[in-house]
Amino acid sequence: MPQELVSSGVPGLDYLLGGGFPARRIYLVHGPTGSGKTTLGLQFALGGVRAEQSTLYVTLAETHEEMLQVAESHGWVLDGIVMFAPQSSVNAEESNDQYTLFHPGEVELTDLISKIIGAIRQAKPARVVVDSLADIRLLARDPLILLRQMRLLRAVLTEINCTVLLLNNLLTGRDQPDHLETFAHGIILLEYSDSQYGAVRRCIAVNKLRGANPVSGRHDAKLTTGGLVVFPRLLADTGDAERGFHLIKSGLPELDVLCGGGLESGSSTMIIGSAGTGKSTIAAQFALAAAKCGESTSMFLFDETDRSCRMRWHGMNMPLSDYVEKDLIQTVTVDPTSVSPGEFCHMVRVSVEDRDARIIVIDSLSGYMQVMPESRFMEVHLFELLKYLAARNVLSLLIVTQHGILGSDLESPVDVSYLIDTILLMRFFEAAGEVRKAISVVKKRLGQHERSIRECHIGSDGLRIGEPLRKFHGVLTGVPAFRGHETQLL
Repeated sequence: MPQELVSSGVPGLDYLLGGGFPARRIYLVHGPTGSGKTTLGLQFALGGVRAEQSTLYVTLAETHEEMLQVAESHGWVLDGIVMFAPQSSVNAEESNDQYTLFHPGEVELTDLISKIIGAIRQAKPARVVVDSLADIRLLARDPLILLRQMRLLRAVLTEINCTVLLLNNLLTGRDQPDHLETFAHGIILLEYSDSQYGAVRRCIAVNKLRGANPVSGRHDAKLTTGGLVVFPRLLADTGDAERGFHLIKSGLPELDVLCGGGLESGSSTMIIGSAGTGKSTIAAQFALAAAKCGESTSMFLFDETDRSCRMRWHGMNMPLSDYVEKDLIQTVTVDPTSVSPGEFCHMVRVSVEDRDARIIVIDSLSGYMQVMPESRFMEVHLFELLKYLAARNVLSLLIVTQHGILGSDLESPVDVSYLIDTILLMRFFEAAGEVRKAISVVKKRLGQHERSIRECHIGSDGLRIGEPLRKFHGVLTGVPAFRGHETQLL
Protein backbone atom coordinates (compact mmCIF):
# COMPACT_ATOMS: atom_id res chain seq x y z
CA MET A 1 0.00 0.00 0.00
CA PRO A 2 1.53 3.34 -1.01
CA GLN A 3 2.40 5.81 1.73
CA GLU A 4 -0.04 8.71 2.12
CA LEU A 5 1.74 12.02 1.51
CA VAL A 6 0.96 15.44 2.96
CA SER A 7 1.92 18.56 1.02
CA SER A 8 4.32 20.93 2.74
CA GLY A 9 2.61 23.89 1.09
CA VAL A 10 5.84 24.66 -0.82
CA PRO A 11 5.96 23.03 -4.29
CA GLY A 12 9.76 22.98 -4.46
CA LEU A 13 10.02 21.32 -1.05
CA ASP A 14 7.40 18.74 -2.05
CA TYR A 15 9.63 17.87 -5.00
CA LEU A 16 12.60 17.34 -2.68
CA LEU A 17 10.47 15.17 -0.40
CA GLY A 18 9.26 12.99 -3.25
CA GLY A 19 5.73 14.43 -3.25
CA GLY A 20 5.32 15.58 0.36
CA PHE A 21 5.73 14.53 3.98
CA PRO A 22 4.72 10.94 4.81
CA ALA A 23 1.50 11.42 6.77
CA ARG A 24 1.05 11.04 10.55
CA ARG A 25 4.71 11.58 11.37
CA ILE A 26 6.73 14.18 13.29
CA TYR A 27 9.21 16.42 11.46
CA LEU A 28 11.82 18.80 12.84
CA VAL A 29 12.61 22.05 11.05
CA HIS A 30 16.00 23.48 12.07
CA GLY A 31 17.06 27.01 11.24
CA PRO A 32 18.55 30.20 12.69
CA THR A 33 16.49 33.30 13.40
CA GLY A 34 15.20 34.82 10.17
CA SER A 35 15.69 31.70 8.05
CA GLY A 36 11.98 31.31 7.27
CA LYS A 37 10.81 28.67 9.79
CA THR A 38 7.60 30.50 10.72
CA THR A 39 6.86 31.18 7.07
CA LEU A 40 7.28 27.50 6.23
CA GLY A 41 5.09 26.57 9.22
CA LEU A 42 2.31 28.89 8.04
CA GLN A 43 2.52 27.53 4.49
CA PHE A 44 2.22 24.01 5.86
CA ALA A 45 -0.82 25.05 7.90
CA LEU A 46 -2.44 26.83 4.94
CA GLY A 47 -1.84 23.70 2.89
CA GLY A 48 -3.99 21.88 5.43
CA VAL A 49 -6.78 24.43 4.99
CA ARG A 50 -6.69 23.94 1.21
CA ALA A 51 -6.84 20.17 1.72
CA GLU A 52 -9.82 20.66 4.08
CA GLN A 53 -7.85 19.28 7.03
CA SER A 54 -8.16 20.63 10.56
CA THR A 55 -4.98 22.47 11.52
CA LEU A 56 -3.60 23.67 14.87
CA TYR A 57 -0.81 26.25 15.04
CA VAL A 58 0.84 26.52 18.47
CA THR A 59 2.80 29.76 18.70
CA LEU A 60 5.17 30.11 21.62
CA ALA A 61 7.39 32.86 20.25
CA GLU A 62 4.75 35.34 19.04
CA THR A 63 1.24 36.39 19.96
CA HIS A 64 -1.84 35.74 17.87
CA GLU A 65 -1.83 39.37 16.70
CA GLU A 66 1.81 39.15 15.63
CA MET A 67 1.07 35.99 13.64
CA LEU A 68 -1.79 37.79 11.88
CA GLN A 69 0.63 40.58 10.92
CA VAL A 70 3.08 38.02 9.49
CA ALA A 71 0.29 36.44 7.46
CA GLU A 72 -0.93 39.83 6.24
CA SER A 73 2.58 40.71 5.00
CA HIS A 74 2.35 37.69 2.68
CA GLY A 75 -1.24 38.34 1.66
CA TRP A 76 -2.56 35.32 3.58
CA VAL A 77 -5.76 34.88 5.56
CA LEU A 78 -5.52 32.45 8.48
CA ASP A 79 -9.20 31.51 8.49
CA GLY A 80 -9.55 27.79 9.14
CA ILE A 81 -6.37 27.57 11.27
CA VAL A 82 -6.80 27.17 15.03
CA MET A 83 -4.20 29.51 16.59
CA PHE A 84 -3.12 28.68 20.14
CA ALA A 85 -0.76 30.93 22.13
CA PRO A 86 -0.38 29.39 25.63
CA GLN A 87 1.75 32.25 26.94
CA SER A 88 -1.30 34.53 26.75
CA SER A 89 -3.04 32.47 29.46
CA VAL A 90 -0.30 33.05 32.08
CA ASN A 91 -1.21 35.90 34.43
CA ALA A 92 1.07 38.06 36.50
CA GLU A 93 0.35 36.21 39.77
CA GLU A 94 1.38 32.86 38.26
CA SER A 95 4.58 34.30 36.87
CA ASN A 96 5.56 35.63 40.33
CA ASP A 97 5.00 32.36 42.22
CA GLN A 98 8.00 31.10 44.15
CA TYR A 99 8.87 27.42 43.90
CA THR A 100 10.80 25.66 46.66
CA LEU A 101 10.80 21.93 45.81
CA PHE A 102 11.17 22.23 42.04
CA HIS A 103 13.06 24.58 39.77
CA PRO A 104 10.65 27.21 38.37
CA GLY A 105 11.63 26.28 34.83
CA GLU A 106 10.67 22.64 35.35
CA VAL A 107 7.25 23.59 36.74
CA GLU A 108 6.60 26.07 33.94
CA LEU A 109 7.72 23.52 31.32
CA THR A 110 5.31 20.92 32.70
CA ASP A 111 2.52 23.50 32.69
CA LEU A 112 3.33 24.56 29.15
CA ILE A 113 3.38 21.01 27.78
CA SER A 114 0.09 20.29 29.57
CA LYS A 115 -1.55 23.29 27.89
CA ILE A 116 -0.27 22.22 24.46
CA ILE A 117 -1.52 18.67 25.01
CA GLY A 118 -4.89 20.02 26.12
CA ALA A 119 -5.21 22.11 22.96
CA ILE A 120 -4.27 19.12 20.78
CA ARG A 121 -6.80 16.82 22.46
CA GLN A 122 -9.52 19.44 22.09
CA ALA A 123 -8.86 20.30 18.41
CA LYS A 124 -7.95 16.74 17.25
CA PRO A 125 -6.16 18.26 14.22
CA ALA A 126 -4.79 16.51 11.15
CA ARG A 127 -1.85 18.95 11.09
CA VAL A 128 0.04 20.56 13.96
CA VAL A 129 2.76 23.22 13.92
CA VAL A 130 4.70 24.04 17.11
CA ASP A 131 6.55 27.35 16.74
CA SER A 132 9.05 27.09 18.27
CA LEU A 133 10.93 24.61 20.47
CA ALA A 134 13.26 27.38 21.67
CA ASP A 135 10.95 28.26 24.61
CA ILE A 136 10.60 24.61 25.58
CA ARG A 137 14.36 24.05 25.44
CA LEU A 138 15.09 27.12 27.55
CA LEU A 139 12.67 26.02 30.28
CA ALA A 140 14.32 22.59 30.51
CA ARG A 141 17.38 22.66 32.78
CA ASP A 142 18.95 19.52 31.33
CA PRO A 143 18.44 17.22 28.32
CA LEU A 144 16.76 14.51 30.41
CA ILE A 145 13.87 16.78 31.46
CA LEU A 146 13.44 18.00 27.89
CA LEU A 147 13.49 14.47 26.49
CA ARG A 148 10.87 13.27 29.00
CA GLN A 149 8.48 16.12 28.16
CA MET A 150 9.01 15.74 24.42
CA ARG A 151 8.25 12.00 24.65
CA LEU A 152 5.01 12.83 26.43
CA LEU A 153 4.12 15.29 23.66
CA ARG A 154 5.04 12.75 20.99
CA ALA A 155 2.79 10.11 22.58
CA VAL A 156 -0.21 12.45 22.36
CA LEU A 157 0.59 13.49 18.79
CA THR A 158 0.89 9.82 17.79
CA GLU A 159 -2.42 9.08 19.48
CA ILE A 160 -4.17 11.82 17.48
CA ASN A 161 -2.61 10.54 14.21
CA CYS A 162 -1.58 13.97 12.98
CA THR A 163 1.30 15.25 10.85
CA VAL A 164 3.52 17.58 12.89
CA LEU A 165 6.12 20.25 12.20
CA LEU A 166 8.31 21.19 15.15
CA LEU A 167 10.17 24.44 14.43
CA ASN A 168 13.51 24.65 16.21
CA ASN A 169 15.62 27.78 16.42
CA LEU A 170 19.34 27.06 16.03
CA LEU A 171 21.39 29.01 18.55
CA THR A 172 24.56 30.50 17.11
CA GLY A 173 27.71 29.09 18.63
CA ARG A 174 25.97 26.26 20.48
CA ASP A 175 25.80 22.57 19.61
CA GLN A 176 22.27 21.30 19.20
CA PRO A 177 21.22 18.36 21.43
CA ASP A 178 21.00 15.17 19.39
CA HIS A 179 17.94 13.88 21.34
CA LEU A 180 15.71 16.41 19.57
CA GLU A 181 16.49 14.67 16.31
CA THR A 182 16.17 11.06 17.47
CA PHE A 183 12.36 10.94 17.66
CA ALA A 184 11.77 12.97 14.47
CA HIS A 185 10.92 11.03 11.32
CA GLY A 186 12.38 13.80 9.18
CA ILE A 187 14.72 16.77 9.54
CA ILE A 188 14.59 19.89 7.37
CA LEU A 189 17.48 22.34 7.62
CA LEU A 190 17.06 26.01 6.68
CA GLU A 191 20.19 28.13 6.24
CA TYR A 192 21.13 31.58 5.13
CA SER A 193 24.44 33.33 4.63
CA ASP A 194 25.30 36.99 4.30
CA SER A 195 27.35 38.19 1.36
CA GLN A 196 29.63 41.19 1.28
CA TYR A 197 27.40 42.68 -1.40
CA GLY A 198 23.97 41.79 -2.69
CA ALA A 199 21.12 39.75 -1.32
CA VAL A 200 21.26 37.11 1.41
CA ARG A 201 21.54 33.57 0.07
CA ARG A 202 19.17 31.00 1.54
CA CYS A 203 19.40 27.22 1.30
CA ILE A 204 17.28 24.25 2.34
CA ALA A 205 18.23 20.60 2.79
CA VAL A 206 16.35 17.44 3.70
CA ASN A 207 18.80 15.83 6.11
CA LYS A 208 16.58 12.93 7.14
CA LEU A 209 13.35 11.34 5.92
CA ARG A 210 12.53 7.86 7.16
CA GLY A 211 10.92 5.48 4.70
CA ALA A 212 11.52 7.78 1.69
CA ASN A 213 14.24 8.74 -0.76
CA PRO A 214 14.44 12.55 -0.81
CA VAL A 215 16.57 14.62 -3.18
CA SER A 216 19.83 15.08 -1.30
CA GLY A 217 22.07 18.12 -1.01
CA ARG A 218 21.52 21.82 -0.44
CA HIS A 219 19.08 23.68 -2.64
CA ASP A 220 18.62 27.43 -3.01
CA ALA A 221 15.55 29.07 -1.53
CA LYS A 222 14.10 32.56 -1.37
CA LEU A 223 11.76 34.41 0.98
CA THR A 224 9.32 36.48 -1.05
CA THR A 225 6.00 38.19 -0.53
CA GLY A 226 3.90 35.07 -0.77
CA GLY A 227 6.11 32.71 1.19
CA LEU A 228 9.17 30.52 0.95
CA VAL A 229 10.14 29.43 -2.57
CA VAL A 230 12.49 26.47 -3.06
CA PHE A 231 14.56 25.98 -6.21
CA PRO A 232 15.62 22.31 -6.49
CA ARG A 233 18.91 21.56 -8.18
CA LEU A 234 18.66 20.51 -11.79
CA LEU A 235 18.70 16.76 -12.28
CA ALA A 236 19.12 15.38 -15.79
CA ASP A 237 16.53 12.86 -16.95
CA THR A 238 15.64 11.09 -20.16
CA GLY A 239 14.09 14.34 -21.30
CA ASP A 240 13.15 14.68 -24.95
CA ALA A 241 15.36 11.98 -26.42
CA GLU A 242 12.44 10.93 -28.60
CA ARG A 243 12.70 14.21 -30.51
CA GLY A 244 15.93 13.04 -32.11
CA PHE A 245 19.01 15.14 -32.79
CA HIS A 246 18.94 17.60 -35.65
CA LEU A 247 21.04 20.47 -36.95
CA ILE A 248 20.01 23.98 -35.95
CA LYS A 249 20.97 26.39 -38.70
CA SER A 250 21.81 30.07 -38.41
CA GLY A 251 20.10 31.23 -41.61
CA LEU A 252 23.47 32.31 -43.04
CA PRO A 253 24.90 29.67 -45.44
CA GLU A 254 28.49 30.75 -44.83
CA LEU A 255 28.16 30.49 -41.05
CA ASP A 256 26.47 27.09 -41.34
CA VAL A 257 29.27 25.79 -43.59
CA LEU A 258 31.83 27.06 -41.09
CA CYS A 259 30.04 25.09 -38.36
CA GLY A 260 29.83 21.91 -40.40
CA GLY A 261 26.22 22.41 -41.46
CA GLY A 262 24.94 23.95 -38.25
CA LEU A 263 24.90 23.34 -34.50
CA GLU A 264 23.49 20.08 -33.11
CA SER A 265 20.43 20.20 -30.87
CA GLY A 266 21.27 19.07 -27.36
CA SER A 267 24.85 20.34 -27.69
CA SER A 268 26.61 23.26 -26.03
CA THR A 269 28.43 26.02 -27.90
CA MET A 270 30.79 28.60 -26.46
CA ILE A 271 31.17 31.87 -28.39
CA ILE A 272 34.35 33.40 -27.07
CA GLY A 273 36.23 36.59 -27.87
CA SER A 274 37.03 40.06 -26.60
CA ALA A 275 34.41 42.78 -26.24
CA GLY A 276 33.02 44.09 -29.51
CA THR A 277 33.84 41.10 -31.71
CA GLY A 278 30.19 40.24 -32.33
CA LYS A 279 29.54 37.34 -29.94
CA SER A 280 26.02 38.41 -28.97
CA THR A 281 25.16 39.04 -32.61
CA ILE A 282 26.11 35.46 -33.56
CA ALA A 283 23.81 34.16 -30.81
CA ALA A 284 21.05 36.51 -31.96
CA GLN A 285 21.40 35.20 -35.52
CA PHE A 286 20.73 31.62 -34.39
CA ALA A 287 17.76 32.84 -32.31
CA LEU A 288 16.35 34.72 -35.31
CA ALA A 289 16.66 31.71 -37.62
CA ALA A 290 14.99 29.47 -35.03
CA ALA A 291 12.13 31.95 -34.57
CA LYS A 292 11.51 32.02 -38.33
CA CYS A 293 11.08 28.22 -38.11
CA GLY A 294 8.62 28.60 -35.24
CA GLU A 295 11.00 27.47 -32.48
CA SER A 296 11.38 29.32 -29.22
CA THR A 297 14.56 30.85 -27.73
CA SER A 298 15.23 32.23 -24.24
CA MET A 299 18.06 34.73 -23.86
CA PHE A 300 19.33 35.38 -20.32
CA LEU A 301 21.06 38.74 -20.21
CA PHE A 302 23.60 39.40 -17.46
CA ASP A 303 25.55 42.20 -19.12
CA GLU A 304 22.89 44.36 -20.79
CA THR A 305 19.22 45.18 -20.61
CA ASP A 306 16.35 44.17 -22.84
CA ARG A 307 16.13 47.77 -24.08
CA SER A 308 19.76 47.92 -25.19
CA CYS A 309 19.33 44.57 -26.96
CA ARG A 310 16.38 45.86 -28.94
CA MET A 311 18.23 49.03 -29.88
CA ARG A 312 21.18 46.95 -31.12
CA TRP A 313 18.94 44.65 -33.13
CA HIS A 314 17.16 47.64 -34.65
CA GLY A 315 20.48 49.21 -35.63
CA MET A 316 21.47 46.02 -37.46
CA ASN A 317 18.06 45.66 -39.12
CA MET A 318 17.54 42.29 -37.42
CA PRO A 319 13.80 41.85 -36.70
CA LEU A 320 14.18 39.95 -33.43
CA SER A 321 11.86 42.39 -31.64
CA ASP A 322 9.00 41.23 -33.85
CA TYR A 323 9.49 37.68 -32.59
CA VAL A 324 9.78 38.92 -29.00
CA GLU A 325 6.23 40.26 -29.40
CA LYS A 326 5.16 36.85 -30.70
CA ASP A 327 6.82 35.18 -27.66
CA LEU A 328 9.12 33.14 -29.87
CA ILE A 329 12.12 35.01 -28.43
CA GLN A 330 12.23 35.76 -24.72
CA THR A 331 14.75 38.13 -23.15
CA VAL A 332 15.29 37.86 -19.39
CA THR A 333 17.47 40.43 -17.63
CA VAL A 334 19.22 38.74 -14.68
CA ASP A 335 20.56 40.73 -11.73
CA PRO A 336 23.50 38.70 -10.38
CA THR A 337 23.34 40.53 -7.03
CA SER A 338 19.85 39.24 -6.22
CA VAL A 339 19.53 35.92 -8.08
CA SER A 340 20.94 32.70 -6.65
CA PRO A 341 22.27 29.85 -8.82
CA GLY A 342 19.22 27.77 -7.99
CA GLU A 343 16.82 30.54 -8.94
CA PHE A 344 18.60 31.03 -12.25
CA CYS A 345 18.36 27.30 -13.00
CA HIS A 346 14.67 27.52 -12.14
CA MET A 347 14.31 30.27 -14.76
CA VAL A 348 15.98 28.03 -17.32
CA ARG A 349 13.76 25.09 -16.36
CA VAL A 350 10.60 27.19 -16.75
CA SER A 351 11.77 28.32 -20.19
CA VAL A 352 12.46 24.75 -21.32
CA GLU A 353 9.52 22.96 -19.75
CA ASP A 354 6.81 25.65 -19.93
CA ARG A 355 7.83 27.67 -22.99
CA ASP A 356 9.38 24.70 -24.87
CA ALA A 357 12.52 26.75 -25.60
CA ARG A 358 14.83 24.92 -28.01
CA ILE A 359 17.74 27.39 -27.65
CA ILE A 360 19.07 28.82 -24.37
CA VAL A 361 21.46 31.78 -24.58
CA ILE A 362 23.54 32.83 -21.55
CA ASP A 363 24.99 36.28 -22.21
CA SER A 364 27.46 36.18 -20.71
CA LEU A 365 29.25 33.51 -18.71
CA SER A 366 31.22 36.30 -17.04
CA GLY A 367 27.98 37.65 -15.58
CA TYR A 368 26.79 34.15 -14.76
CA MET A 369 29.93 33.69 -12.67
CA GLN A 370 28.77 36.54 -10.43
CA VAL A 371 25.72 34.47 -9.51
CA MET A 372 28.00 31.83 -8.02
CA PRO A 373 29.16 32.97 -4.58
CA GLU A 374 31.95 30.39 -4.58
CA SER A 375 33.80 30.09 -7.87
CA ARG A 376 35.10 26.59 -7.12
CA PHE A 377 31.54 25.29 -7.57
CA MET A 378 31.07 27.12 -10.86
CA GLU A 379 32.20 24.27 -13.08
CA VAL A 380 30.10 21.66 -11.28
CA HIS A 381 27.04 23.89 -11.40
CA LEU A 382 27.54 24.58 -15.10
CA PHE A 383 28.03 20.86 -15.72
CA GLU A 384 24.63 20.12 -14.13
CA LEU A 385 22.96 22.84 -16.21
CA LEU A 386 24.47 21.68 -19.52
CA LYS A 387 23.67 18.04 -18.72
CA TYR A 388 20.04 18.97 -18.07
CA LEU A 389 19.78 20.95 -21.32
CA ALA A 390 21.41 18.14 -23.29
CA ALA A 391 18.92 15.64 -21.85
CA ARG A 392 16.14 17.98 -23.00
CA ASN A 393 17.68 18.20 -26.49
CA VAL A 394 18.15 21.97 -26.12
CA LEU A 395 20.97 23.90 -27.81
CA SER A 396 22.85 26.06 -25.29
CA LEU A 397 24.85 29.08 -26.43
CA LEU A 398 27.28 30.45 -23.84
CA ILE A 399 29.01 33.76 -24.47
CA VAL A 400 32.40 34.33 -22.87
CA THR A 401 34.06 37.73 -22.90
CA GLN A 402 37.82 37.59 -22.65
CA HIS A 403 39.76 40.14 -20.63
CA GLY A 404 41.40 42.73 -22.85
CA ILE A 405 40.65 44.04 -26.35
CA LEU A 406 43.74 43.44 -28.48
CA GLY A 407 47.02 41.63 -28.08
CA SER A 408 48.23 38.15 -27.37
CA ASP A 409 47.52 38.23 -23.62
CA LEU A 410 43.73 37.82 -23.82
CA GLU A 411 42.49 35.73 -20.92
CA SER A 412 39.21 33.98 -20.21
CA PRO A 413 37.56 34.55 -16.81
CA VAL A 414 36.85 30.82 -16.52
CA ASP A 415 38.06 27.78 -18.43
CA VAL A 416 35.16 25.41 -19.03
CA SER A 417 36.11 24.55 -22.60
CA TYR A 418 36.33 20.85 -21.71
CA LEU A 419 32.58 20.89 -20.94
CA ILE A 420 31.67 22.48 -24.27
CA ASP A 421 30.92 20.63 -27.52
CA THR A 422 31.62 23.50 -29.95
CA ILE A 423 33.79 26.60 -29.61
CA LEU A 424 33.39 29.61 -31.92
CA LEU A 425 36.36 31.96 -31.66
CA MET A 426 35.88 35.66 -32.44
CA ARG A 427 38.93 37.86 -33.10
CA PHE A 428 39.92 41.28 -34.36
CA PHE A 429 42.42 41.34 -37.24
CA GLU A 430 44.22 44.03 -39.19
CA ALA A 431 43.93 44.48 -42.96
CA ALA A 432 44.53 47.47 -45.22
CA GLY A 433 44.87 49.79 -42.25
CA GLU A 434 41.53 48.75 -40.75
CA VAL A 435 40.48 46.69 -37.75
CA ARG A 436 38.14 43.93 -38.84
CA LYS A 437 36.48 40.92 -37.23
CA ALA A 438 37.12 37.24 -37.84
CA ILE A 439 35.34 34.07 -36.82
CA SER A 440 36.53 30.47 -36.75
CA VAL A 441 35.57 27.14 -35.22
CA VAL A 442 38.37 25.73 -33.07
CA LYS A 443 36.48 22.74 -31.64
CA LYS A 444 33.51 20.63 -32.58
CA ARG A 445 33.03 17.43 -30.66
CA LEU A 446 30.02 16.08 -32.55
CA GLY A 447 31.14 16.40 -36.15
CA GLN A 448 33.39 17.98 -38.74
CA HIS A 449 33.84 21.70 -39.16
CA GLU A 450 35.62 24.09 -41.45
CA ARG A 451 39.14 24.90 -40.25
CA SER A 452 39.53 28.19 -42.05
CA ILE A 453 39.05 31.75 -40.83
CA ARG A 454 36.22 33.84 -42.22
CA GLU A 455 35.58 37.55 -41.95
CA CYS A 456 32.59 38.64 -39.89
CA HIS A 457 30.97 41.97 -40.69
CA ILE A 458 28.26 43.65 -38.60
CA GLY A 459 26.53 46.70 -39.99
CA SER A 460 23.17 48.28 -40.73
CA ASP A 461 22.48 45.42 -43.13
CA GLY A 462 22.88 42.85 -40.36
CA LEU A 463 25.45 40.08 -39.98
CA ARG A 464 27.53 38.92 -42.95
CA ILE A 465 30.10 36.14 -43.10
CA GLY A 466 32.72 36.19 -45.85
CA GLU A 467 34.53 33.48 -47.78
CA PRO A 468 37.45 31.56 -46.22
CA LEU A 469 40.57 33.68 -45.86
CA ARG A 470 43.87 31.83 -46.18
CA LYS A 471 46.62 34.45 -46.16
CA PHE A 472 46.84 35.28 -42.47
CA HIS A 473 49.97 36.01 -40.51
CA GLY A 474 50.33 35.62 -36.73
CA VAL A 475 47.19 33.55 -36.15
CA LEU A 476 48.68 31.71 -33.17
CA THR A 477 49.78 34.96 -31.53
CA GLY A 478 46.15 35.92 -31.04
CA VAL A 479 46.41 38.97 -33.32
CA PRO A 480 46.02 37.68 -36.90
CA ALA A 481 47.01 40.06 -39.71
CA PHE A 482 45.63 39.51 -43.21
CA ARG A 483 48.26 39.53 -45.99
CA GLY A 484 45.99 38.73 -48.91
CA HIS A 485 44.35 41.00 -51.46
CA GLU A 486 41.72 43.52 -50.37
CA THR A 487 39.22 42.16 -52.89
CA GLN A 488 38.86 39.06 -50.75
CA LEU A 489 37.47 41.11 -47.86
CA LEU A 490 33.85 42.11 -47.31
